[in-house]
Amino acid sequence: MDLDAYVAEHAAQWRRLEDLARRRKLSPEETDELVALYQRTGTHLSVIRSRSPDPALVARLSRILLAARGALTGGTAFSWRTVGRFFTATFPLAVYEAWPWWSTVAVANTGLAFLMMYYVAGHPDVQSAFLSNGDIQAIVNGDFQNYYSANQAQNFALEVWTHNALLTGQCLVSGILILPVLYLLAMNLFNLGLVGGVMIGNGKADLFFGLITPHGLLELTARHKVLLAAVHDPAVADLAVRRGDAAGIYAAAAAQRTLAERDRLRAALTRHQVEVVDAPADVFAAKVADAYLAMKAAGRL
Repeated sequence: MDLDAYVAEHAAQWRRLEDLARRRKLSPEETDELVALYQRTGTHLSVIRSRSPDPALVARLSRILLAARGALTGGTAFSWRTVGRFFTATFPLAVYEAWPWWSTVAVANTGLAFLMMYYVAGHPDVQSAFLSNGDIQAIVNGDFQNYYSANQAQNFALEVWTHNALLTGQCLVSGILILPVLYLLAMNLFNLGLVGGVMIGNGKADLFFGLITPHGLLELTARHKVLLAAVHDPAVADLAVRRGDAAGIYAAAAAQRTLAERDRLRAALTRHQVEVVDAPADVFAAKVADAYLAMKAAGRL
């Protein structure tokens, strides 16, 4: 096949197709012409590829056909409805369909975190291998609790949301490589297990779980009013003032420590605008009802 003669014969049709493909609006006659030229040019491209595959000409015709196809099928225009549908339907559906994966990861991470806490708590040498004695004492005596109580609830919620969003973004961006995602998850698991083990190993298990368990609850206080009710045993307060023999003194010291930890936790929650009800069992229901009615009467619900 004489390629130059073939090009000379059909070049006008290709130029016409290219011109029509560039126009934003076409009349019905021009649309019919565009369809016809698109089909012919596709045939021309097939002939050239099979008989005389000139790379430059093949690339030019492919580009013209691609533009013509776009003109025929139309592009996808931006729509806020599409954005809203993503958050209300597309993304929730994807999360639901992937529940076996994320639920397995959540259960596995939780189990591994508890195992690591148990191991670190029972092996002070492991704690010392990763943290100095000063770091351990700082975490136990204030740093961990201050993380939850240093800022107002709305600021704390923004800080946690930003951290979680950053971690999620890092996992999404590096997800195609797989290994970086595993590294990020492992580092979060390691930090949780190490800090939890240090707190538990130094007798701060109640403070640790008291703050880490309602983690999401503290974030909620930025937009919602939270009422937290707990029952306390009056016998603990009686033990705190008992004296006499050595056993009574040790019991009083343990009771005072328990009460102090309870007071610290209650103060931390209160600073985050959490309404705390701490009452003995015999008046517990009445105290909770009174707190709810008081909040409602004050217009806080």
